[in-house]
Amino acid sequence: MKNYYSLLTFNNVTWSVQFGDYDKDVVRQEIIDSYSHYKKKNVIIIKSKDDRYSVDEEVAKLNKVTYSIYYFDEGINKHVDSLERLEELADKATRSNEDFSLYKYEFGIKSPFILKSDVDAVKTCAEYVKDGGLRSLAQLEEISGIQVRTLRNWYGDESKRFVLDAIIEKASRSLHSENISV
Repeated sequence: MKNYYSLLTFNNVTWSVQFGDYDKDVVRQEIIDSYSHYKKKNVIIIKSKDDRYSVDEEVAKLNKVTYSIYYFDEGINKHVDSLERLEELADKATRSNEDFSLYKYEFGIKSPFILKSDVDAVKTCAEYVKDGGLRSLAQLEEISGIQVRTLRNWYGDESKRFVLDAIIEKASRSLHSENISV
């Protein structure tokens, strides 16, 4: 894997990724072009491997993120500080055929979490949209008027996925009815 450089900004609460590139000079230029109005201490460049999870892990270290595993059978929520420990607990629960969910806590905000090892088994948002009868996320954005970023966020949040399902269904019907009437 190649080194990847990410530009992060701090908004008085968390660090967040704004831009990334394999060339550190390109990232430095992005700071000059787009983030020169930020205080110097609120803009940094980090180096990681070139996959999404490595970047997320580095940002998590800066944001002091913790994780938890919730065991449905016992109703227990166990908190851990590292991804390694979370993976150990998830592996153990999987071997024991226990039902569980994983969560990430960032400054008290809880969100569902998927381990790296589970990513290959999970569809991407684009694949999900294609399974719904559309060509791409871009096509769904064009038909619905909803930004791709929002659609991806809804896909990643189980409690909001039903909204995405309804939009895909409506867009697919709209597209197919146009094709029939032509």
